[in-house]
Amino acid sequence: MHLQTFEDSSRSKTPYGDCVVMFLGLKAPETYAIDQAYSSWLERNVPPPATLIIGHRRLLEEFHEKNIAPNGRLIGLDRLYGSRATNQVILAGFDYTGRIQTIASGALGADDITDVFNDIVRSYIIQQCEEGDVIIPAPPGAYFEKQSSRLSSHFIRAESLLQSTACIELLALRLLKPLHDWGAQVGALVMEAFHVYIDTMAVWPIAEKLRQLLQHGNPTNSVLNIESFRSYDGLKNWSPINRPAFAIISASTSGGLASQVREKIRSEKLSIWTVLTLDSGTGSQSSSESIATISRKLNGTAALDGLRSTFEPDISCPPPGTETISIVGERFLSQPAKPKRVRLVHANLNAGIKAMLATIANQKLIKVHRGGFDSQSRWTLSTDLDALIAQACTPSQDGGEPLLRSWLKNYSSPAPVVVIYPSPEGSAAVEVGKAAKHFADRVVEVLKELLPAGDVSTLSSQELERSDTQQSNDLNGCSVVVACPVIGNGFILKQISAALRHRQPKGPRLFLALASFPETEVHATQLRNDISGVALDDSRYDFKCQYSLPIGRLDGTSNWREEEELLIELAQRLQQSGEEEIWLNTRLARLESSCTFDDDAVFLPSFDGRPLPLSTGFLLWQGSSKISGDDYGGAVLLSIAGLLQASRIAKSQKDDTSLRTGLFQHALICPESFTRFNDPVIQAALLRAAYAPELNYSVCQEMSWDMARLLRKWIRYYDEPAGAAVGEFLYAITIGKLKLRERDLRDVLCSARECKGWIGHLAYIATTRQEIDIESSAPLE
Repeated sequence: MHLQTFEDSSRSKTPYGDCVVMFLGLKAPETYAIDQAYSSWLERNVPPPATLIIGHRRLLEEFHEKNIAPNGRLIGLDRLYGSRATNQVILAGFDYTGRIQTIASGALGADDITDVFNDIVRSYIIQQCEEGDVIIPAPPGAYFEKQSSRLSSHFIRAESLLQSTACIELLALRLLKPLHDWGAQVGALVMEAFHVYIDTMAVWPIAEKLRQLLQHGNPTNSVLNIESFRSYDGLKNWSPINRPAFAIISASTSGGLASQVREKIRSEKLSIWTVLTLDSGTGSQSSSESIATISRKLNGTAALDGLRSTFEPDISCPPPGTETISIVGERFLSQPAKPKRVRLVHANLNAGIKAMLATIANQKLIKVHRGGFDSQSRWTLSTDLDALIAQACTPSQDGGEPLLRSWLKNYSSPAPVVVIYPSPEGSAAVEVGKAAKHFADRVVEVLKELLPAGDVSTLSSQELERSDTQQSNDLNGCSVVVACPVIGNGFILKQISAALRHRQPKGPRLFLALASFPETEVHATQLRNDISGVALDDSRYDFKCQYSLPIGRLDGTSNWREEEELLIELAQRLQQSGEEEIWLNTRLARLESSCTFDDDAVFLPSFDGRPLPLSTGFLLWQGSSKISGDDYGGAVLLSIAGLLQASRIAKSQKDDTSLRTGLFQHALICPESFTRFNDPVIQAALLRAAYAPELNYSVCQEMSWDMARLLRKWIRYYDEPAGAAVGEFLYAITIGKLKLRERDLRDVLCSARECKGWIGHLAYIATTRQEIDIESSAPLE
């Protein structure tokens, strides 16, 4: 629930001129929750004469009918009406069209207050810009160097607006009417599917909520596909379909990104909305619509106590001696600040995690490069679904009962039990959907063993969302088990949980996942809080998971499309020189078909085409003295991703072992980490799982020289075991992920071009792509 004050002098003669807004989103209204939230709000605020409660129209109508008293007031909300019952309480509901109307009461008819809601959202954004960290001011005498290569006095972080699920729904609802109106105009809502493009994954939660809001109660069955074009960095390699589309941009100071998106799509039926824009100051027309526009004259924290009171978005000639601060990922890199040199230590993972990783490695449960639901994206990490489910249904080695049975044995209910499983759409989702159905069937089998006389059935998430499915409308008296083999940040479980609020407002719910790989522990905690809390009616909500490990933004660090394009170029060069690599053809076939890699083919092989080996004694795996071989690629990648993410949040007493940084701090993985973790497969995993800023050694002369020194040594042994990962190092250099100072990079590539076979050809491609001037134009034979 989101609460905020709203004042508008232009509406002073209406209840909306001075009110407190309680936004429920898709949550069912409950008298106790509303009263307690208002009571907490009163501890810090003066009560205005009106309260506006905004929620889903159908739920509010039911709430109104159930709680309205003969005197016209809502039962149980006396605190909102005030001590003399002179305050107003107004209910306003939305539906899939995005229109917001008041709930009619007595002689009062329904009013359309969509414009009022739009101003409420605008007020929320402006308030956060003044009081929060949405707008970051550069220190005096410094300017930000943005991704558009322009200098600016401030930087906008629109993702800071997403403070809670309710805030995400608030912003999504603001875009719902524009999306619905656009879809009705171009006929997109009756199409089988249409695209919503976003500039960064930071605003993906808004797009996902927008999808849920559009489909909730919508009689059409159109599918909304969400795709990120990765801001300015991804535009050059982005090839969208020339068809009607809706685009969401997180923030813009000039409208330049929206203009480039229009040039890419080139469709008259394109609608672009920007969450937060800056006033142009010239009165010129923007290339996109916006939710909120902020003035260049700033107040609050963004003004830096008056030192940065003017937002200057396009500085072409900065004063002499001005410092520039580069934007690298979620951090800002200040030139005078020396980057932090970070050693990776296995102690950042506790013994329990290491034991879990060893089990996963021994069971060979990890799969790499599985096709996403949209048939275009790939999941870097997934699991062997059949093996994972079979393990959960098999007695333990010491004779203990199967994990699934231990989870369900205390879940006894005299009411009917419905097992719900995710059923994603799209051709690439068939395998995942079948596995989810298989897991649900195994849950049903165990429940029937435990409850021989019980009524147990299954229901897919698609059937749950469709109002025309009889079973989805008969869940009010049921107990629910939600079974999902593998989750990331758990949005699918949140989606099912949101649908159950309407279908099953009361009754126990048990959420089961065999593996969970969220980006961060914060995402995991948010998921548990969303679905595992105890409801007001004392219903039991529980969440159980066998394997859980935060792995960072691993999908963002692994650009499989980019690798495919690079390997195609490499294959063409080899063909022109009369050479052939069998492994290369096999890997390209896997990349093109979105098939998972075998455990011995997760990374680029050694010079002679052999898999990268792992020796005994891997410190991230408990009992690893007995684990070795060349078929542990997936498990090693998972382990290193977990170690890196743990290092990013570690509060170590020794600062040099934590990748945790301040806002203007830059942390680099020290080159010696690649010698301490010196197995080629571990080196490859580090290169794949690290964020690009963590490998940007070009910002530090000392570390650039150190890394170049090690690279030249490994290149010298490229045809020996010590240099087996040279191909992965060159790949990271070619795509611009591993960066060195220009002189160091030239020396490294000069050495690499002397290698024979595909390694030499890859070095030549790296030289061309990185625009390094080297006299020789081909690899030496």
